Amino acid sequence: MLRLTGEKKGEIARVISSNPQDYLDTPYQPGTEVELNLELKK
Repeated sequence: MLRLTGEKKGEIARVISSNPQDYLDTPYQPGTEVELNLELKK
């Protein structure tokens, strides 16, 4: 789950996965800030 913190920024709020290894993956830890790059395609 992602929490929007700005126009093109977000923060990982929660990891939901059936794979226990995903919870140990540092780039996807809650609190990690991410940049959003949305692209619309026709």
